[in-house]
Amino acid sequence: MTAKDEKRLPPVGRLALLLFLLLHLAPFIAWGEEPAMGRVTGSLVLPVGLECRGVASLWPGNEGRVPDPRRYLIIPFSAVPLSASCAFELTAPPGDYYLGALVRGTPGPEIGPPREGDLVFMTPDPEGKSLKVELVAGERIDVGRQDRFWSYAGMDDLRPPGVTGSVRDAEGRPVAGVLVFAFADPELTRQPLAVSARTGADGRYALRLDHPGGIYLRVKDDYRGGAPLDGGHVGVYGGAVPALVDVGADALVSGLDIQVFQVPAGRTRIRDKARPQGERSDLED
Repeated sequence: MTAKDEKRLPPVGRLALLLFLLLHLAPFIAWGEEPAMGRVTGSLVLPVGLECRGVASLWPGNEGRVPDPRRYLIIPFSAVPLSASCAFELTAPPGDYYLGALVRGTPGPEIGPPREGDLVFMTPDPEGKSLKVELVAGERIDVGRQDRFWSYAGMDDLRPPGVTGSVRDAEGRPVAGVLVFAFADPELTRQPLAVSARTGADGRYALRLDHPGGIYLRVKDDYRGGAPLDGGHVGVYGGAVPALVDVGADALVSGLDIQVFQVPAGRTRIRDKARPQGERSDLED
């Protein structure tokens, strides 16, 4: 199944789209602490000589979606960088969550999708099982020292349901290093359903879904929530009016090309202070 390529927008349309994007950028991850939160703590045991640089994450455990970066990429509910000693502490409202961690074996940002060569802990483990925790308000769970991991080697072969396409700028040139997010709502304000790996030099992306349905697509440089980065890229499939993409259970919808625009330097001024819980201010995407 192939979708028609997007037409390039005239200057007035480009300005309208950019304003739309700057006004509708909601956070992707739950920020900050709230009353009556539960906590989970623990630490990772690494191979000798490996620097601890990575992130621990929580995903909702009651939505029927088990995180597995080989199959699809799900935005975590909460994420926090690991300490120098590879310890972590995450807080979230009471409920069931999957707990996982990535230790970066590759250069690049700590927060974000896994990259080939990264180490995966807890969810899933080397046998494909997941670590699920139940958080209780005002209580702390400690999962101890976790020493079982596997090396991420990329995603499985693309299979339905999913979508593919390319990301291009206003001049039609491919844009590398950006992410494509799938949303269930046209306002693009709810928690994203899934996210692609970063685009390559050809601007191509593949976004895997864990279930069929209608989705809306948005491009952004940053995996985290808040305002876009100065000089970063933003774009929506369909332009100023997000277009619904219906993805069937056995469908790989192709040809979903997305035009992006670069946020002018100084437009967002200071980077939005909202960050994953405990994130150090020196983290950059």
